[in-house]
Amino acid sequence: MYAKVDNNIVTEVFNLKEKYNNVSFPNNGPSQEWLAENNLYSVTVFKSHDKNTEKLVSCEPYFENNQVFLVTVEQLTAEEINSKTESQWANIRSARNNMLKDSDWTALVDVSLSTEKKSEWAIYRQALRDITNQQDPFDITWPTVPNK
Repeated sequence: MYAKVDNNIVTEVFNLKEKYNNVSFPNNGPSQEWLAENNLYSVTVFKSHDKNTEKLVSCEPYFENNQVFLVTVEQLTAEEINSKTESQWANIRSARNNMLKDSDWTALVDVSLSTEKKSEWAIYRQALRDITNQQDPFDITWPTVPNK
């Protein structure tokens, strides 16, 4: 998608091959010079943002910093942040539970591990159980799995 911009205002958004169907472009598209001569800019549907506190919202095309955008950045509502946080904690608990399940064998009475290795695995498993005590579910530090 490309956009025509006149006086910093987007006047039209279109598919380049449909709009200029009689023009042969190289495989990698038109040159920067040709685009500049025709006041054309590629359209961007992404804007840098903090996914934990902000969201992208579709909007009318606008021209900013020599780019045409079809999205704007908006703050998440408190309800959206809470929902996202709860969902992240649920994902963490699920992953943690799978890691505990995968290491259950280390807690069996008849497992053939040295006392030192049993201790390492016990510490690892406790760290997994404590994972939900961390403050930020988007910045979790997972414990390292001990060697067998």
